[in-house]
Amino acid sequence: YSSIGHVGYILIGLVAANSAGIKGVSIYMIIYVVMNIAVFSIILSLKYNNVFIEKISEFSGLSKHKPLISLSLAIIMLSMAGIPPFAGFFGKFYIFVAALKADLILLAVLGVISSVISAFYYLRIIKVMYFDEHENANFQLVINSQSLFLLIFSMLFISLFVFYPSFLTSISSYVSIDYFQ
Repeated sequence: YSSIGHVGYILIGLVAANSAGIKGVSIYMIIYVVMNIAVFSIILSLKYNNVFIEKISEFSGLSKHKPLISLSLAIIMLSMAGIPPFAGFFGKFYIFVAALKADLILLAVLGVISSVISAFYYLRIIKVMYFDEHENANFQLVINSQSLFLLIFSMLFISLFVFYPSFLTSISSYVSIDYFQ
């Protein structure tokens, strides 16, 4: 369901049909891909009682057993929810600004409302990891070198974008200029 919502945000940028929309979509797509790489590199590296995690409830107690992995996953979830100052917020921000520049005020407002609603299912995962107890939880981290590299790269990218967004915004500006010429 998460991907459907994210495609909706991308469509808002495309419907704006302006350079700000193309810039917003390109920024959002890059951030979205990196966030998904990070999420799946964590989820596919975790076992719960010797079985790969399949349900959200199986994250209960993860923060006590694997605090660094829990923190990484929490940061990614906050970013995917579009909570400032994380990278996902900026991706959505550029798309909503493009909609406003195209006088698509209702669409921008609906996008923001959708973002607030979708934040609840990302925050639920954080709640389960940090506040739900599971006495017999046995987590194993079975991360290979490729997944570890992808996770580290993704976390650095998400963090770097918070402190140095101009590297991605300048590339996206060139893409949007080329698109409309």
